[in-house]
Amino acid sequence: KIAWSKLSASDMKKFKELQAIFGFGSNWQLLRKLHRQAHSPAILHTGLFLQDLVGIDEGQIDHLKNGKVNFKKLLKLHEKIDTIAMYQQEEYQFKEDLVIQSVINEDFKAQQHIDDDFLFKISCSVKASDQKKGKK
Repeated sequence: KIAWSKLSASDMKKFKELQAIFGFGSNWQLLRKLHRQAHSPAILHTGLFLQDLVGIDEGQIDHLKNGKVNFKKLLKLHEKIDTIAMYQQEEYQFKEDLVIQSVINEDFKAQQHIDDDFLFKISCSVKASDQKKGKK
């Protein structure tokens, strides 16, 4: 609660916007709309595609009552996979930035010694500090 009170109005507004996009209510309706509007190349929400693929696979039978393969199911899977692949057809036009690469590499090197126990101790310390501040 204390951390939320520290956010600026603009940061809170941005959080609410992201919450509306990534909230799974209404079957991710807004996120699906944004996916349809996206242009290639794009990195789309993997969880949404996985949910759809699993839903198609588990929600429909593999074989019809007459023993034949359920080609409607296979076609739906193919269409969903095709949609995913469509966004991977073009390459990103990144320009190499050696300064940013250097900063990131140095940051990774500095964090190599950090393990789960260390992060847990920091988390507990911050939580305790927040609780003390909240009681004042």
